[in-house]
Amino acid sequence: MEINSFGEAVKELRESSGIGSRELSRLVGMTETYISQVERGAIKKPDYFTALNILNKISNDVETINKIMEDTNIYPPDNFKYQLFNTTFSKNHDVLSWMDLEAEVLKTCIGLLTDMLTKIVERDYSRGKTIIPKLTEYLGDKDQIDFFTTLFSFDFSSLSADKRKYILDILREITSNKN
Repeated sequence: MEINSFGEAVKELRESSGIGSRELSRLVGMTETYISQVERGAIKKPDYFTALNILNKISNDVETINKIMEDTNIYPPDNFKYQLFNTTFSKNHDVLSWMDLEAEVLKTCIGLLTDMLTKIVERDYSRGKTIIPKLTEYLGDKDQIDFFTTLFSFDFSSLSADKRKYILDILREITSNKN
């Protein structure tokens, strides 16, 4: 597939997979207008997670998805906190627009998270059986949500394997001695 633009690649993949634009918009949680704008090139370069979400709904071929992302210069953000999905805002940018974008980004992340959890359950039921009930439990109580939010505010990806193991050992010890 020769890739001239992200939108052309999306349209070609969508049509070859037999998915209509209305169906794709429903699958990715975006408006049909948004998908149309992407395909026509009015939106030349969606943020990384939106682009990935769109491509994941119309193709299962990881190599094709990676090639499209690379050829259209759509890369993951270096730092989520300081560079919200490669979007630059001027000083005069409307706060409500920022919040709308942030909500769209979060909706996209929810879709990706749902897809990942589904794949975990399909591929490794025992892990899914561990993760899903705990998530449900954490999200059902305000104190649990606060704890969960604080826990996920830390960047564990920067820790060495030894430090992650140390944290897990402490958590195992604390939870096994439920005093």
